[in-house]
Amino acid sequence: ITSKTLYADEARAAQARALEGLAKLRKATRQLAQQGQPVEAYKKLLELAAQWAGTPQEQELARDIAALEKDKTAKDAIAAYKRALEADRLWREASDLLDAKQTRKAELKVRLILRKFGDTPAGKRVRELYPEWAAEEDARKSGGGTG
Repeated sequence: ITSKTLYADEARAAQARALEGLAKLRKATRQLAQQGQPVEAYKKLLELAAQWAGTPQEQELARDIAALEKDKTAKDAIAAYKRALEADRLWREASDLLDAKQTRKAELKVRLILRKFGDTPAGKRVRELYPEWAAEEDARKSGGGTG
């Protein structure tokens, strides 16, 4: 089998276009971060990394993601975004457990959200849905609760 076929030429041309497109997208995400939208840039980089998984460009994208996470102007916003994602993941798990009638396991997840992720949208939602557990966790936090 030879690489000098019409299909090989087409594949090489398509690969070049794809790499050009990736370079443009990476440049656009850098511009987003510089324009004060680091979370949007971070989301786009994560999407690109998922799309390019298993290719040599995956490592370049991982470096871009790590650099953005360490950037002084972006790291707090990205950390808050990651906390919100983790809280949402816990909330989905708790909801699934409640649907499966595993109340005790769900309660543990809900209380974890209240303790560690109370400042996230999921934490606020949980606080509204389970005010009694929220009050107990608040009491524990202030040192007045029983363990």
